[in-house]
Amino acid sequence: MNAHAEHVRPLSQILDEMPEGEKWEIIDGGLYCQAACSFDHNLVRDGFIETLRPPYQRGHGGPGGWWILSEQRFIGPDPDKFTLEPDVAGWRKERLPNRPKVYPNIAPDWACEVLSDSTRERDYGIKKRSYAKLRVQWYWIVSLERREIEVYQLFDGTYDLVQTLKNEAQALPPFNDTVVEPSTVFDW
Repeated sequence: MNAHAEHVRPLSQILDEMPEGEKWEIIDGGLYCQAACSFDHNLVRDGFIETLRPPYQRGHGGPGGWWILSEQRFIGPDPDKFTLEPDVAGWRKERLPNRPKVYPNIAPDWACEVLSDSTRERDYGIKKRSYAKLRVQWYWIVSLERREIEVYQLFDGTYDLVQTLKNEAQALPPFNDTVVEPSTVFDW
């Protein structure tokens, strides 16, 4: 046996020891690091938390039954292939009944990415394909530039665009009991 073999650690374990606040993901086996989010990016992300957490996580004016979190890392079946951190994500409590001590080890039911110049290609490309491989049922892509939300649903292993929110308030699946107001998400 190689003397170095006992000292080799998985990439995900090494990265877990990075300082808090460092944004990194392992997407389909590749390591991706990114800069901190812009002010506008954070406002949009927080707009979703303000809109969705009360009715879906807390059950205030809605059905409850979800965990709704921002920047929550989750680990796929192989952490060295999939360790992702969506901008906003939701897990149905029936699939994730107890709060994990650190990271969920199952993919969310819904993931949302807010586009930036540095992540646009990744969010539409490898990240979208990876969420499909992990069977994330709903994927939203939010464009600050176009002021729109694209809603994708997983069908037979690939995403189909099923709805786009532009200017009018609408309920967006899987959150059909709550209307998403563009002014809450895009106007500050």
